[in-house]
Amino acid sequence: MAASPLGGEVKPTLYVENGLPAVTSGTVDLDARGRRTALLFTGGVDSFHALLTRGARPDLLVFVHGYDVALDDRRRAESVTALVDEVAGETGTRALVLRTNLREHALLRATDWEQVHGGGLAAVGHLLSASIARLVVASSFSRRYHVPWGSHFRIDHLWSSRAVRIEHFGEHANRTQKIVAIAHEPLVQRHLRVCWENRTPTGNCGACPKCTVTMAALAQIGMLEAVQTLRPARPLAELLAQDGLERFRQPLRELVALDPGSAVGRAAAERLRVMARRPSANRVRRLVDDVAVRWHAHRR
Repeated sequence: MAASPLGGEVKPTLYVENGLPAVTSGTVDLDARGRRTALLFTGGVDSFHALLTRGARPDLLVFVHGYDVALDDRRRAESVTALVDEVAGETGTRALVLRTNLREHALLRATDWEQVHGGGLAAVGHLLSASIARLVVASSFSRRYHVPWGSHFRIDHLWSSRAVRIEHFGEHANRTQKIVAIAHEPLVQRHLRVCWENRTPTGNCGACPKCTVTMAALAQIGMLEAVQTLRPARPLAELLAQDGLERFRQPLRELVALDPGSAVGRAAAERLRVMARRPSANRVRRLVDDVAVRWHAHRR
């Protein structure tokens, strides 16, 4: 990974093949004056929450093409780039888009990106350390409900160096609390992007589990119609009955807590009851591990 001296052009290269850069970003002219704060920004609930509630606004909004948007998905990357540019313009910050093939490295292809991506996020801060003093990483989970994850409030700050501080922000709030905090913001209503299955060429699909739980939370607080970027592909009760919501147990509980008597609250509660009758992947894994341990102990 390399960066030019302060005030010059930045051409990030995260690894090379045969001595030549495998992928480089477009040229970005960074202001050399001052030590600034950058926020990793995708237009989702977590990064919007960090942008709007952290207090001091960041100087830079950084989107990394090649992390949650594949390098060959140029159309989606252009859409997200336009989103980041518009949000930066409306908040008095500057947009910076980096392009990297880090996830294509053989070492990372052999691992679970969800479990190791924190290092990749921190790498952005160190790449830009000649121009920024702090990189803000928005939390994915709250302190009360956290799971093994590549970015974590107990870990992210450990990626800091003398040149740049890595700051984890937002772990004081769960996802539903974040949605409640930002849903009334016109900026969010025009630009919110949460879809991760990318079932449509751009924007939110309105059907995947992540779109579903986000729309359900907005519906519970009466803000779904106000958010222009999210429209249910089918009735929310049907979407909440789909498979694939297992990893969203906690957001489903939060939906029920918001209004257990509403149609969305009842549908979320029913989905939780169905899932409670099924063994989760983690429970199955623990059972398999336990059987393996007992088998090896018996063999001895």
